[in-house]
Order: sequence, then C-alpha cells, then structure tokens
Amino acid sequence: MSEITPQVSSRIDQPKVPHGKVVLQAPPELEPSDGVNSLLTMLVPLLGSVSAIVMMVMSNSGLTGFLTGGMFMLSSVGFVLVNGVRQRSQRKANLTSSRREYLAYLAELRKTVRTAAKKQRRAELWNSPTPDSLVAIAQEHVRRWERIPSDDDFLNVRIGSKDEPLCITLEAPELPPLAELDPVSASAAHRFMMAHQNLHDMPCTIDLPEYKRIEILGDADQAQSLARTLICQAAVWHGPEYLKIIVLAAPEQQHAWRWIGEMPHAWSDESKDTALGHGEVMLAGSVEEANRLIGEDILHRSRFTGTGQSTLPHILVIRDGSVPQGDANNSDDDGLVRRGGFDGVTLIDLPEEWGDLEEEHVLRVIFSQSSIEMGLNVVHTSTVNQIEIITSSERVDTCAPDSLSIQEAKAVASRLEQLPSEEENGDNKEQASHAKKSSELADLLGIEDIHHIDLNRLWAYKTGKERLRVPIGLNADTSTTYLDIKESAQYGMGPHGVLVGATGSGKSEVLRTLVLSLALTHSPDQLNFVLIDFKGGATFAGMEGMPHISSIITNLGEEASLVDRMQDALTGEMTRRQELLRKAGNFANVSDYEKARLNGRTDLEPLPALFVVCDEFSELLAAKPDIVDSFVNIGRLGRSLEVHLLIASQRLEEGKLRGLDSHLSYRIGLRTFSASESRVVLGVPDAYTLPSIPGVGYLKPDPSTMIRFRASYVSGAPKGEPDTNPSNFDVAVDQMRRAGGKPAHQVWLPPLNVPNTLDEFFPDLTATAQYGLISPSRRKAGYLSVPVALEDKPKEQKREVLSLDLSGAGGHVAIAGGPLTGKSTFMRTMVASLALTHSPAEVQCYALDLGGGTFAGMEDLQHVAGVALRGDDERVNRMLAEVVSIINARERYFKNHKIDSIGTYRQMRAKGQADDGYGEVFLFIDGWQNFRTEYEDLQAKVLDIVSRGLTFGVHVVISTSRWMDLRANIKDLMGTRLELRLGDPADSEIDRRVAITVPKGMPGRGLAPSKRHILVALPRIDGDHKADSMADGIKDLIAKVNAAWKGPKPPKLRLLPTMLSRNAFLATVPEQTRNSRFVLGVDEADLKPVLFNPVRAPHMYAFGDSRSGKSSFLRLIAQEIERYYDVTGGKAKIFLVDYRRALLDEVNDKYLGQYLTNHEETSQAMNDLAAFLATRIPGSDVTAEQLRRRSWWTGSDAYVLIDDYDLVSTSRGNPIQPIVPLLAQASDIGLHVFLTRRTGGASRSLYDPVLQSFQDLAVTGLLFSGDPNEGQLIGKTKPKPLVPGRVQVVSRDSGTFLAQLAYAPSSLPPMAPMN
Repeated sequence: MSEITPQVSSRIDQPKVPHGKVVLQAPPELEPSDGVNSLLTMLVPLLGSVSAIVMMVMSNSGLTGFLTGGMFMLSSVGFVLVNGVRQRSQRKANLTSSRREYLAYLAELRKTVRTAAKKQRRAELWNSPTPDSLVAIAQEHVRRWERIPSDDDFLNVRIGSKDEPLCITLEAPELPPLAELDPVSASAAHRFMMAHQNLHDMPCTIDLPEYKRIEILGDADQAQSLARTLICQAAVWHGPEYLKIIVLAAPEQQHAWRWIGEMPHAWSDESKDTALGHGEVMLAGSVEEANRLIGEDILHRSRFTGTGQSTLPHILVIRDGSVPQGDANNSDDDGLVRRGGFDGVTLIDLPEEWGDLEEEHVLRVIFSQSSIEMGLNVVHTSTVNQIEIITSSERVDTCAPDSLSIQEAKAVASRLEQLPSEEENGDNKEQASHAKKSSELADLLGIEDIHHIDLNRLWAYKTGKERLRVPIGLNADTSTTYLDIKESAQYGMGPHGVLVGATGSGKSEVLRTLVLSLALTHSPDQLNFVLIDFKGGATFAGMEGMPHISSIITNLGEEASLVDRMQDALTGEMTRRQELLRKAGNFANVSDYEKARLNGRTDLEPLPALFVVCDEFSELLAAKPDIVDSFVNIGRLGRSLEVHLLIASQRLEEGKLRGLDSHLSYRIGLRTFSASESRVVLGVPDAYTLPSIPGVGYLKPDPSTMIRFRASYVSGAPKGEPDTNPSNFDVAVDQMRRAGGKPAHQVWLPPLNVPNTLDEFFPDLTATAQYGLISPSRRKAGYLSVPVALEDKPKEQKREVLSLDLSGAGGHVAIAGGPLTGKSTFMRTMVASLALTHSPAEVQCYALDLGGGTFAGMEDLQHVAGVALRGDDERVNRMLAEVVSIINARERYFKNHKIDSIGTYRQMRAKGQADDGYGEVFLFIDGWQNFRTEYEDLQAKVLDIVSRGLTFGVHVVISTSRWMDLRANIKDLMGTRLELRLGDPADSEIDRRVAITVPKGMPGRGLAPSKRHILVALPRIDGDHKADSMADGIKDLIAKVNAAWKGPKPPKLRLLPTMLSRNAFLATVPEQTRNSRFVLGVDEADLKPVLFNPVRAPHMYAFGDSRSGKSSFLRLIAQEIERYYDVTGGKAKIFLVDYRRALLDEVNDKYLGQYLTNHEETSQAMNDLAAFLATRIPGSDVTAEQLRRRSWWTGSDAYVLIDDYDLVSTSRGNPIQPIVPLLAQASDIGLHVFLTRRTGGASRSLYDPVLQSFQDLAVTGLLFSGDPNEGQLIGKTKPKPLVPGRVQVVSRDSGTFLAQLAYAPSSLPPMAPMN
C-alpha cells in the first residue's frame, strides 16, 4: 500500500450542540376552599337578621311587622348569595390568571427547547447528513475528505434515522406529596415534556472499525441500497489514503457495482490499469482476485481484535452473494474475507443465507417484517421500513434505514473522481513559501542522483565532528539544520533526546528523515538502529532489510508479553555490550574499544553505536509504566556503551518519567496540542503557535538555544518524477539493502507467532537400519531428551529448542491449558518427537484421547501401541490394565534378573543383555478433566501407574484444562509441568504475572518451567506451517517413519476378543493347567486364562441381561465338567434346572443326573439330593487325613446348574431351598451350585436364601451386560453394558476384573430352517 502522509485537520467548525438541564416550574395549585369558616361568615349575618325579624314580629304582630320582617329576610339571604358568588368568582379569576401565566411560561420555554432542538438537529445532520446530500458534499472541496484518524468521528457513518433524546435534559419539578395542581396546567406540563423528550428522524450511526463484519440481511435491493449508502458516506468523508474499498460480487450481481470504478478509493495500489491511467478497479469476482488486487500487505495484517486504533488505510470490503474462491488451494480462512478478520478491515456482507449470530465484533442489520396471522398460519408478510441492529450480546438499536439508488451512488463516485488541485490541498501561503525553501535530503547530503548513491563515499568511517552528525532539514534562514547525537563531551547535542508533536505535525516523517540521514552517512559497522513503534509500525515501514537495522519492534500493543520481551531485549543488549568490553580487555567505554580496534587489535569485531528510537512512547508508558526503568538505564549507561536514545510521542508527561527527563539532552518540539505541552518540552509555549505544516518545529540543542526548522520530506517521489514513482526513502533504502555487508547484531528476534515444524528441529533426519528415521544429533543430546517447542530468551537475544528430559525425575509430564490452546497438538508433538529420536523398539506410546479424537490419526505410527477414544470404555480399561501389567511384569523381571534400577536396565538393554519385550512406555491422557468425570473408578489405577511408573520406565503425560483438576497426589509426582494459555491466568503454578502475558487465540503459546515463553512445534516434518493441514502432515510423518523402520514389529495394545472359541483357546493353555482347573476364558489385565478350581471354590453365580451369554456360560460349565472329570477320572452328576429348556440335550447322558423343567420336579429332586448329601456330612469318627483327602465317602460330585433363577424362585416357593443348609459344607460333601439370573429386578432378589448364602460365603460372581441403575449386585460392583460373553468377575481372591468367557458351541445340530 502507498505510504500515508500525515495530515492536519482543516475541517470547518461544525455547529455546536447546546447542553444543560431545565427543571420545569411547578404548575399552579388550586386555591383551597375556606370550608366551614366561609360558611360561618355567611351564616352569622343571616342569623342576626333572623333574630331581628323575630323581635320585630313579636313587637309588632300586625301586617306591618310581617312585611318588614319579610323584607329584612330577603335582603339578608340576598347578601349571603351575592357574597358567595363573589368569593367563587375571585378564586376562579386567580386560577385563570395563574394558568395563563404558566401556559405563557411553557410557550416561552417551548421556543427555547425548539431552538436547542434545531441546533442539535443541525449539528447532527452536519456530520451525518441524509444520503441525498452526499452528491453536493462530494462536489465541494471544502468538506470532502475532511475526516482524519485523529477525529472522534473517523470512520463513523450513518446507517439510518431514529429518535434521539433532546440535548437539553427536561426534569419535572419537585412537588409536595399532597399538592392539588391545576389539572389543565399539569396536563400541559406533562404533554410538554412528552412532546419534547425526543427528536424524530435523527441520524443513527455506527463505527466501522469496531466490527470485523457487518451483515445486512433482507431483500437484495434493500440490502444493496443500504450498502451503497454506507460506502458513499465513508468515501465522501475519508480520503483514499485512509480508506480503500473493494467489492466482491457474484457474477449475477456485478452490474449493480460497476459504478464503484469511478471512486478513487476503489483503485488498486498493487495493479495499474494503463487504459484508465490509475490503479485497477477493485471489483472482484472471486476471493483470489480480491487478494491480488488488495495486495499482500493487507493479507499479512494481524487478526481483528476490536481493541485500539486499527491499521491504516482502513479496508472496506463488500461481499454481495456467493463469491467463489477462485484458486482451489485457497480457503476462506486464507483470503481477504477470512472469518477471523484482519486488523483495519471491515467486511460488509450481503449473504444469501445466514444462521445464528454467535461471533464477537459482528454487527447484524436486519430489515424488519410484519406478518398477518390467521390462527396458526401466516397469511401475509410485508416489509416494514425499519431495521434492527444487533450484535451477539445485545440489541444495539432500531432505526429507519437510509437508501441510495445506483444513479445517486454513481453521481457521488463521479464527483469524487475529480481529485482536488494542489492549491486546494494547501494549508495556506506560509506552507507554499516553505515548500519553495525546502530542500530534499539528497541535496543536503550532496547526493546528485538519488538512484545512484555512492555508498562507498558516504559510508567512509566517520571520526571527530562528522561522526553521528547529520542534516535533517532547513533552518528558517534556509541554512542546514544539523542534529548531532554525540554526547556533549564530544561537542554533540546528545546522547539522548526527545521529540514531541501533535497529530499531523509530521512527527513520523521527521523520524524517517533522521533515520535515513544517519543510515546514508554511516556504515553498518559504525551505526545500528533499534526502531520501536508501540502502534502498527507505519513510522518505520519499509526499513526492513537495511544492513543497519538491528531490530524493528512494532505492534507492541497487540500482545501483553511483547512489552516485557522488548524490555528484556534492551536490557540484554546493554549486558552484552558490557560483557564484550570486559572480555576485550576491561575497556571503560566503546570509544576506547573502537580506538584499540582501529589501532591494530584485529581480534576485535566492530562494535557499532546503537541508536534506539521509540515512537509513541507515552502509549508505551501507559501500557507498562515500569518500562521507563529500562530507558533510564539506557540514559545512565548509554554514554559509555554508545547506546543513544530518542523517544517520540504526541505529548510528554514529565511526572511519569521517573528521572528519565534528566538524561534527555536535545529536544525537538513540533506543533503541540497546547501551550503547556510546549512548555514541558521546550520551556516556552512557541511550539503551540506553529503553523499546521508537517515537519515545522523547534530544535533545542542546549538550554539556551532554540532553532526553528523544517525537516526534509523523504516520503515523496524524487524531484521531477511523478508521484506514482517510488519515494526518495524507498529508493535509498533499496540501494542500501543491495549494498550488502555484515548484517547488524539482532537485538530483537521475531515474536513467537509461527510454529516450527519438527523437521526444523531435526535438520539431519536420517533413515538408519538400527533405529529407523531419526536425528543423530538429537539422539546424541541424551536418551529421552525430547524437543517439543521453541523457547524465547529475549534477554539473551536468542531462541532455543526446548527439550524435555524424561529420563529422570521429570519423566512424568503435566500440561495445563484452556480450551483450544493446543494441548492435544502438544501431546502429538511429544509422540512425534519421541518417534524421531527413538526406534519403535525403544519407545511405545499408549494414548487415552478424551478430547477431540486427534490421536486417532496417529494410531498407525509404529511407536504408538494403541489409542483409546472417548466413549470406548473397553479400550480405556484395557489400556490401563496393559500398562499396569507391563509395570508388574517388569517388576518381576527386575527381581528375577537382579536389576537394581531402570538406569541399569537401560544400559543392559542397550548392550543386548536384557529385554522384556518393551522399551520406554508412555501413557498419554489427553483431557484429564473428562477422565475424572467419566472414569472416576479408574483414577486409582492411574495413581498406581504414576507412583510406580518411573521406577520401571513407564511415563505418564497428562493434559488438563486447570491445575486444580489434578489431585495433589498425582500432581506432586509430575516432575515436568508446562502451561499453555490458561482460562484464568491466576490459576498458574509457574508464574501468575507471566501467565497473563501469554497471548489469547494463539494455540501452542505457553510457558516453560523456566517462566519463559514457548511456542509448541507442529507434529510434522514436511515444512508446512499451516495448522489446518495438520492431518496431512501427520500422515506424511507416519508414512516416512514407518517406511524407514525395518526391524521387528513393536508390541501393540492387546484387546479382549469379542468371540473366544473354547476349543481353540484350550489348545493355547498349558496341559498341566487345563487338566487341573476349569478353563473359563481370558482376563483383561494380563490376557491370561481365567481358571476355576471346583475343589476350593465349589459355587458360582451370575447376573446378566437377555442374550448376554448366561446360558452359554452354563453350557461352558457343563462341558468343562465333562472334560475335567474325563481327565481326572472322577465322577460327577449334573442336575440341570432349565425351565426354558435352553440347554436341552446339552449334557452328556454319562454326566446327566436329572433334567428338571418345572417346580414340582425340581422340589422333589432337591429334597432327594439334600437327603442324599446329608449322609456325606462327616461324623465324629472322621479323621483329619480323611478330611484332607475327602475319603470318608465315595460316589459322584453333584453339580446343580440353574438357568434363569428368577423363574425358579417365585412366589410359589423356592425349590432350591432344601440344599441351602448344605452350601457352606459343599467342598466336603461334593456339592457344586452354578446359578444364573436376569439383571432386571436382581437388586430386589438379593435377600433370596440362595443368593444371600452366596454373598455370606463370598462366592465368586459374574456380571454380564446389564443396566447400571440396578445398583451394586455383587459386592460394590454394578453391572454395565458389555458385549456378549464379557463379564465382570468379582472374586474374593483376585478382586474385580474384566474377562471374556470362552464360547462353547452347542453340541446339537443347527435347527433346520422353517418353510
């Protein structure tokens, strides 16, 4: 993008909005009636008259007396009536007068309010006029493009009209609680306040930089009209240097946006249209085309954060309809319209369809509709001229939308196309006169042709007066202005200084001029730069690659850790210089060092002076006040170490400098915001009265001298060349880049933004016959040394690979981080790093993935023994059992081979003297918080692994969202702890203050145990740094590692079979073992046979759902009885209780004692059997030898096999009851009971006599698949869903474990199909 020239606001003073508060006078009160007093007043004369009449009548009883009394009476009554009417008329007259005065007061106040309302409306419409006024404003050069970044309403545009509160606050008067007001006046006051409370049709505005996307939802014509309004307003108020507009329109919508081509804001800076004579019109039909038109600089901007001032120019992107990507390799996240947004980019989206609004920094504008409903049906829908403006968190406003036709928009664009002339752009005559006097920097430096700079001459080694003394502009008398940053002892102005200038004063341009002048006159061996800009870095843009540049540090406000990192980098550079001077011979300062180097010390490398320029220093100080200590340190030690400091800011607050101002020698004051700020910098108010001309200011080299000057302008094109050509600055910098030379020492390394791939950590990956694909150099670094991340060491000015040493006490690893912070990627990186440093025979990894299933893609890696995903309970249980069995087996191996430690075992294994079939075993548990919730009963097993694991070469790696999720007994054993970004940094166990600085939204960023920042590498070796193609990278890694391994296959996770054939399984069991036991199946822990000794444990019972394998279990027992007694030569009889006849004819007649199918048969048989077995109870004459050999009786063992016990023991009774008293002595009398029952209702049947006896005798029980809601059925064990034949074995001797029973096929031929 083109370079932005600082401008000064020249806006016409806008109408002022009155402010204040008006408290209305209280309406008049009604005059209270006299009541009784008034009545008495009237009655007293009347009573007197009555008394007189009575006396007259009594004294003169004739006609005369009556006539006189009557007349007296009439006159008295008349007097009373007239007096009453008079008083009432007086009160009414008073009320009318008060009412007339109050209404007159309201009328006068109405004039005042209406005047304020008119001023308010005029002021609002001045800044946000109606759309039909834009054509006239665009025609006037006075107001066009009047807004600049320093204005409060920069990028604030009107979207419609709404009601707005009056600028003057109207308050009701305070009244007594029981006041009786004149209703007419009170009503008038109330109507007055209601009528003037709000102004109608006032502008409704939005701030474009606050939103990454503005969605306009509604009819296509309405949405386009509103979008045209927003575009034209933004273009009229803001110049092309501050605003760029690009339109992405679907093919069918292109015609509606062709008018945009006449608007200079829509001309590309990246591609020129020679036919038009300006940049190509940014009207794109695809994202790919839009990316090309807007340029790479925009696409490299940081993600939208919604905080702080955005990068300029601001980009306004309009997307109308479904726009294709263009290039198939580009995704929506890679282009201009990526969902995360860009800093300084606002997308106005006119989508065809939309969903719920859940994103932050997105504004949705919805055209309202009204519906007419009849019953439950909508019979008519119509559009209302109103829009709702909402965000994901709140409803912002409701207003009537603005609209602009295509013809009106084209009229606005055509008038903006007529760019203003230079005279119209000039500030005043003084600016023109200064322009005539100003000389370019090339002339001041004696450069005849800026395109052919003789750098050999200019870069000749400077000494004495010429060193660090450069021209920067012209004095008021046209003499050259020099800035000399040497210290005063060397007759300079420095070594440190300050530059202050308000917005538009040319501060950034002065800094560019100064840096360029110093760089052109001093070689990289004599002068280096550290350039710091707290904001976006526009001041020092284009200086990258100059050989003088030691570091360009920008955008410090985007990430909290960057300020600390810069502080460490500056401190580290001071320390480096001090160490260099000490090692070179204890030189007192750099000047002595350089003298020695020039006088024959060829062993000394050049030590250039370092010029540290810090722009926007006040904002940096506000973000981190303690940073001033580092600058004070530079001010104190800079003289001897040749480190020069220049701080620049819009304003300077000396109270916050903590003594730094005492080290600032020279001062430069451009135009300031106020006279007081000028006094702070220069001691006089003169800088406040400077003209609004960029670059004009005062230089104060010492307390007694002040020089007015104007700095050279280096951002313009060379003399005689069009403005479209590269600037003087760009031309000069490009030649210095190409001049080459030894680059400056890097003080600041780039922040940890882009993760490395593992091939960058292992540059020497080699396929070997012994180890497969490994890195020999990393392997030499140490056994179980695992590189996983890049560690930032700013104080040492370097970054190093962080390798985890897992060979000792740090062998267990805990990783904590909030959601989407890269925990799963971290663990996969560890697996990949182990695979690239060790062979599959040396390392085996087991992964419990309870997160998003990311480990599933790594299961094919030779080093990965198995992966268990969330919800796969069988694999989870089996994996933990496998790891425990490895520990147990290795413990026995160490004991048998007299191995005292894992270190000894590793040495013996490396020599080929020991091998138990496993190498270093790693158990990864991704998502510990989920593991705690879903597998609470397995935590003890994990604790056992963690406690004993390191002793036998078994390592545990756990990821969790919070440290508090890890219990202390596990966390304390985690020797290596790392943190990614935590949800609450206060939970950090490494350093809370440092944890706050880990940036959000950057997966893989975190803290090492050293409290330094790290960035986890990606688990891939293809050099691709994109996270969205991680799966492809992992596949490539697996393919390469597996292809390089030619050794034997490493052990993999062994699982319980879902179908275990009895005949095939018996063949794998040693003969001696199977001949002395019943062989029932295989256990989960060691995958060894599950054996049953009928002599020691005569009984067994089982619960299970239908089709879970209960009947098959009894068939297996029957066949094992036959096999066992055939081998041992013993005798046995099976009493099969089978009400459902599921086992009919399954028992050989040789062993079948009785087949019982109903209650009566079973009762009779059990009574007979109980009576018979009672004879075997040993008497008092039985010897101990007979008891041991069980030889006091002869005959067959009795096996009672009961299927569906719930059908046997019913309300009719329990036919098995007769043998219950014999269960305890079963081993002595040859009684064996095997019982199965449905799980449903089993918890209620546990008090059945047989089941109760089994529990009392701690008989081995089996739990087939069942409903856990049945509760604890055997001991404390609940049933759970299992595959058929899978059981939980609850044994007094072996505890509870999972096993798969062997499947004994039926001896009956299969049933013929039915016709």
